[in-house]
Amino acid sequence: MQDTNNVPLSEWVNIKIRSQKVPKTKEHPIGIDFAVIGQILTNGEWENVVQIDNSAHEGKTGTHIHYLDKRIRTKRIVRDKELIVSPEQAYDEVKKHLEKQYAHLIEKNQKNENDNRNSNS
Repeated sequence: MQDTNNVPLSEWVNIKIRSQKVPKTKEHPIGIDFAVIGQILTNGEWENVVQIDNSAHEGKTGTHIHYLDKRIRTKRIVRDKELIVSPEQAYDEVKKHLEKQYAHLIEKNQKNENDNRNSNS
């Protein structure tokens, strides 16, 4: 059974976490198949901009990062088995990427929340 959780960082920035228990194998030494996906809201739809997963691609296994950011016109995969071995580590890396690349969207949300609190006081 696959679990999916959404962790909003702001109204425009979200992290989706998908995980599923699988038998422990060489490809899945911790017994979990996972994907942690950073998303931004663009024209009313969630756009995936970064993804870390441990699924096999092109016959290669191991945890890797997909950079899918249309805004900075990148689509590349970075492989490093030692970089990330768990969904928790993947979450931390995706969050760092989003906070760096999309700080303006996160700060905009925080500013709006503060403005709303001040107007209600």
